[in-house]
Amino acid sequence: MIELSRAHCFLSLACNYILGLSLWLVVCVFNIKYSEGLLFRKYVLSSTKPLSDVPIRVSDEGFLIRGLSPDKSVLIEVNIPSSSFTEYGVSGVNDLTLERDEVSKVLKKIGRNDVIQLGYEEGGGVVKAKLINSKSGVERSYDIRIAGLEGPVDPIQVELPVTIRVETSILQRIIKDVKLVGEELTIKYSKDAVEFTSLSEGREYRIVLERGKHLLELTSNIAGTATSTYDVDLLKSVLPVLTIFDVATIEFGPSLPLKISLSSEEGVNITSWIAPR
Repeated sequence: MIELSRAHCFLSLACNYILGLSLWLVVCVFNIKYSEGLLFRKYVLSSTKPLSDVPIRVSDEGFLIRGLSPDKSVLIEVNIPSSSFTEYGVSGVNDLTLERDEVSKVLKKIGRNDVIQLGYEEGGGVVKAKLINSKSGVERSYDIRIAGLEGPVDPIQVELPVTIRVETSILQRIIKDVKLVGEELTIKYSKDAVEFTSLSEGREYRIVLERGKHLLELTSNIAGTATSTYDVDLLKSVLPVLTIFDVATIEFGPSLPLKISLSSEEGVNITSWIAPR
């Protein structure tokens, strides 16, 4: 009789443990914390400026945003690996869509010493954002309403024949200068240089970046030249995120999308794809 009681007790404890684990898996879908709240804000808000919705995926691999602008002319991808977070608890793959305005309202409240914590409970309808001042310990909590359960769009699979690496300050200057001249920017690869030009009535902008002089790297697997033209307004949309990084990798090809890739030492990758004109 005593043995049966012990067995019953053991089974009860085991069932409670399994039930508790199951409830955690159902309720605590993800709970992640990033120690540099301002940097997280810069990564998310500066890169997603062209988007109206922010499709996210939180999985074992990390925090991913990949979305299209409303006119489908710009695709933005933000990838923050799980190792960049000070705390990272997640169950499965969680796909959500958030309205950018809702995200912006909360992230703009982040102060200089704030840590950001994001949590989601299955079926809750909101992502819980907690801002914690690392010095005072003061906490503020906000809800980010979930607009849908669709995750990131599919990635673009295109091989681009020309690749250059350049300081972001140079790229920023080119985009700002072209804004004053015309509505289009033409990029042309030829042998050991890449030329950026813009034309409008009575105005012309032209700059040539050369291998070993202005360019940190220039590679191409295309014979001859490669030319493509892009909308200046679309290029303007990537200006904010360029200020966070020192070097940009730019890829393009004849009448192909422009790809601008930015990477940090901690493994954060931000990529902008811009459709050709």
